[in-house]
Amino acid sequence: MSHAHKGATAHTVIFRSINPKGNFAEYVTFMRQHPLREELGQTRLAQLYRDYPLERYNLSDRGYIAGLNPLELWLVSYLQANPHASRRAILEVSKPVRLESYAWLFHPHLKHAQDTRIRIILEADGLRAHSKTLGATWLSLRSSGAEPCHRHRQLSRPPRRFG
Repeated sequence: MSHAHKGATAHTVIFRSINPKGNFAEYVTFMRQHPLREELGQTRLAQLYRDYPLERYNLSDRGYIAGLNPLELWLVSYLQANPHASRRAILEVSKPVRLESYAWLFHPHLKHAQDTRIRIILEADGLRAHSKTLGATWLSLRSSGAEPCHRHRQLSRPPRRFG
């Protein structure tokens, strides 16, 4: 939660994403355990819970609202339901989710947003590599899709290829 936006809407989307079967009482408990700058009464909590159901927003939209990489939301939810899942199983099950999450890469009308996101990733990776050569182990950057990029929507980091 430390990397997510701090607003009530973001917290609501995070709760609904990682606890899809969670009821209103569990939601209220979650919101009280993660205090916000604004005071939320029962009426406002009920409105947020009602306005942000899981079914209304796709994974990418939920990631954007929460300020998190959509795959982080999916992974936390999956691991809660399958705590002993192996890396191999997670990669297999997540294939359609990863494809959906990165579908924006294949839309030609989003070229500017794609280029902006790629530039952000390259700069973050370059700074991370440079900081390691300088011995700056205190510097920890996180390319999670939470960095703002253009006015459109936050975009997930493209998956890295291994091997």
